[in-house]
Amino acid sequence: MTGVSIEDGLLVAQAADYGAFSRAVAERARQAQVTLYEVLPTDESLESVFSYLVRG
Repeated sequence: MTGVSIEDGLLVAQAADYGAFSRAVAERARQAQVTLYEVLPTDESLESVFSYLVRG
């Protein structure tokens, strides 16, 4: 699932590929001269890490 929402004043983005997303958002932020303070995955369970590694 992918999408973007605002929750409690934070921009929340859902991406299927966290690695690709984090690289792309960092580049776009640099181009727009926007400071990112944090880019954090919210699903760090062992199952999600295994799934990410097997798919990648």
